[in-house]
Amino acid sequence: MLSSGNYIEYKTIKDTAIIKSFIKTKAYSNQANIESKIDKLIAYEKKRNATKKNYCIKLRVMISRSLSKQQKHELAKQFMFNISLDYKSIPFVYKFTNVGNGTYIDFLVFERKVFTKPISNPKKYKRNMYINKFTGRTCKKDDPNMVMICKKNEIMKDKDGNVIVEKYDVTPTKIRHLWYKDHRDKSIKKRNFNNFIAKLEKFYIVALSKIITSLGKKYKKFKYCRRKFGYSDERLQQINLYNAVINRINLRIILLQDAVFWSDDYDLYSKKLNSLIYSISNTIDNGDINFKNKFRLKLSPLNKNYNDYEGNINYFEKTVNERIEKWRNEAFAGILAFIKSGKKC
Repeated sequence: MLSSGNYIEYKTIKDTAIIKSFIKTKAYSNQANIESKIDKLIAYEKKRNATKKNYCIKLRVMISRSLSKQQKHELAKQFMFNISLDYKSIPFVYKFTNVGNGTYIDFLVFERKVFTKPISNPKKYKRNMYINKFTGRTCKKDDPNMVMICKKNEIMKDKDGNVIVEKYDVTPTKIRHLWYKDHRDKSIKKRNFNNFIAKLEKFYIVALSKIITSLGKKYKKFKYCRRKFGYSDERLQQINLYNAVINRINLRIILLQDAVFWSDDYDLYSKKLNSLIYSISNTIDNGDINFKNKFRLKLSPLNKNYNDYEGNINYFEKTVNERIEKWRNEAFAGILAFIKSGKKC
């Protein structure tokens, strides 16, 4: 599903061949000895009486090509831990793949913990059971001749009165964090699914923001004009107007820098964006640039007519916005066309 600029694909895996094929090629995991643990999970699922056997969940998440290998691994783990800290102990495997022009992380996520040593638990009845006292056959609760022979969660015993013990390699109950509520109504089911994917996207965005923060990325910005003691009221008004315009321009420039950073060709788009920023500085009379991660514009507010100055600064903002929009449409033409096409999984 593609929304909010993110792409996340979700499906349940019902075929063990898919799992075997996935881990056969180079894959990573949050746990050691993952192949033996997967064997235990598959074996447990096969022996269950359930008619529909879901062995695991597959997720595909689109990521940026500009991430380093270490950052990709960190993003994969942070994404899963944001969903639930249970995934520090529940096995999952992942790998990085390229499909077309996109780079993705593919996950296989399981829903049971695997124990290092088998644990023993008393076997319990899963439901209340009744029999007809005359026929000895099972019956319903409302049968007038019914007799209850066991209660739900009551411990089972053999004919000699000994407790029956079961050994488990995995948790018998699924720990389900990756699921959405099914419904017979297709529109309601689709809405539930979309809400579920939107929740996953939020977890991904939080994980991605942690990666960005760890990079200590600095933005190139146009410098604001400082207010100083002794300025006239008219000049202070001009400074406020100037700073408001510069703030709006900086916000657009920062968004472009984020888009460039996560693009599939950082070096190319970065050079183009730097050219744009330089061209903006050259639109200002007597403008110069101080290249120390901050761009300084000399459009200093002066003690002159406020209306004339307002006209000049508004024309400057209009010119800059047109140039930014033109650059964005040309630089990201392919990406914008893909998003507008509304492609979904």
